[in-house]
Amino acid sequence: MNFKPTSYDTEKTVIEARIIPALGKVKLQALTPRAIKTFYAELRKTYSKEYVRPYTAF
Repeated sequence: MNFKPTSYDTEKTVIEARIIPALGKVKLQALTPRAIKTFYAELRKTYSKEYVRPYTAF
């Protein structure tokens, strides 16, 4: 609700392009800290720490 339309679009794009393909099939109850850390590690192989850091706050 507090996002500007452009911020919302950017966040939606990141979720659809990065998070859902990697973690979308994992049931929330089965999502572990290890799976999340692995996800971030995979992102860091392609993207800089500065790119990945804002998404670790979710």
